[in-house]
Amino acid sequence: MTGDCMTQCQWYEFRSHLPYKEKGLVNVKEFIHHFGKPTGAVPTEYTQIFTPMLREPLKNLDAYVGDPRDLNIVLQLLERLINVKFYDIDSMFKHYDHAGPGLISKEDFGEIMAEQGLKLIPQELDAVWRLMDRIKYGHGQHNFRQVMRFLLLQTRALRLERTRARHAAKNRAIHDPNILKLKEFRACQRKYKAEHEAQLLALGKAAVQHKYKKAEKNYPSASRVQELINKIKETVLNNWVAIRNGFLWQDPTGWGSVLLKDFRQLGRTFNFPLNEAELEDLALGFDKKKNGYVQYTDFLHAFGEGHRSKSAYKFDEAYHEFENKKDGSKITIRALMDKIRDICLKENNTLLAGFRAISKKHPEYISQCDLGRFLKKHGIELSEDDLYHLMTVYDRTRRGCINYTDFLQQTMHVVKPDS
Repeated sequence: MTGDCMTQCQWYEFRSHLPYKEKGLVNVKEFIHHFGKPTGAVPTEYTQIFTPMLREPLKNLDAYVGDPRDLNIVLQLLERLINVKFYDIDSMFKHYDHAGPGLISKEDFGEIMAEQGLKLIPQELDAVWRLMDRIKYGHGQHNFRQVMRFLLLQTRALRLERTRARHAAKNRAIHDPNILKLKEFRACQRKYKAEHEAQLLALGKAAVQHKYKKAEKNYPSASRVQELINKIKETVLNNWVAIRNGFLWQDPTGWGSVLLKDFRQLGRTFNFPLNEAELEDLALGFDKKKNGYVQYTDFLHAFGEGHRSKSAYKFDEAYHEFENKKDGSKITIRALMDKIRDICLKENNTLLAGFRAISKKHPEYISQCDLGRFLKKHGIELSEDDLYHLMTVYDRTRRGCINYTDFLQQTMHVVKPDS
């Protein structure tokens, strides 16, 4: 038994400590029991082995030893630990002796957290438990489920509130000399406002009234417009169809108007004998609504007023009259077409939308029945013969119906006056 592990002197000393029943006989049971109870060991009985598993940042925080950590850090550690190991914590709690059904004390809580890898020093444990007592006073003991729910779900808002309060206190403690100057300035400003409030209100009202206004355009007089019309009359009559088609090309949807700049460009294209200032006056003269658009039908009508001789042709477009069967009144073909144009522009803004509204079933063309219903709706009832002749004015190619191109060209058409 001595072998190489013990000298002769050590063996004699070891024999002196052995328990003997009698001389030469060793009590083996006591000898073995002596090795089973080493000095200083505390017997602990475990029913389940727990293996703490924490994320790397949490391990670093758990390794902290020293002064009490901030309550926000402790609450964050508890939240993470409960989130990761709630099952182990709950299982361990069930093996404890409870003071009441489902209750846990501060000491038990600290022991369970330490077993799971988060050791709280007494000051930190007291801070957490004071927080629990403040939320729900329980004489030092609280329901285990409520404690877990609070630490897992409600501490984040509490941490944010504590952080905001800390930052606010820190900002209040900052001493900036400019803040004192700003306070003095604001106090002086309030004093001045109180003394001169009436004057300030009057100045504010005046400031609202004096706004930036665009320079108003100088619109020419009627005599000036007529002078310019006489100056370009020969050029317009020589290029009547081309000018009318130019207006229609610039207005494909049938607004009945073109921009001032487009009107001036058309005048330059057809070499109106006017300089830029006169061309501007001519454009503004036909901007009847003063919205930046020239009503080109009014422009073309201006050249035919009082200059056309009456034709002997029965269905002359300018002078032949239809009879309204509702009231017996007379209306010329051209006046009726102008009325149709005005109705479409008033109700639908554009001729294209008005054309499609005349016939809902087939918006791509208008039949004679559609046109008759449209006129009757607006108080004009024509005979079959008059309605047929009105259709022929629109339907130049004799297709039996009116498409949008025919409708646009004839509705916006102005009869060329005699040269």
